[in-house]
Amino acid sequence: MAAGAAEETFARAILGMRLTRECDYAFVVLVFLAGQERTRAISCDEIASLLSIPFDFLAKILQRLARAGLIGSKQVICRCLSSY
Repeated sequence: MAAGAAEETFARAILGMRLTRECDYAFVVLVFLAGQERTRAISCDEIASLLSIPFDFLAKILQRLARAGLIGSKQVICRCLSSY
């Protein structure tokens, strides 16, 4: 098979591929994060809001990306204190 034919076959295979919703969102998140300045952490809540991705679904996606070493993450516990 000629090099051009192999590239065309590969391109057809890629273009015909369907991504899962999770994979699609993961790609969107990675592109979004790649375009951000690295001066501060971005919360899951902020990403969910900006990209219109359900929070719980996004949290699972971010966890998988972090475990794969594709993003860094910090677990933060927030407690709201109210004065009585």
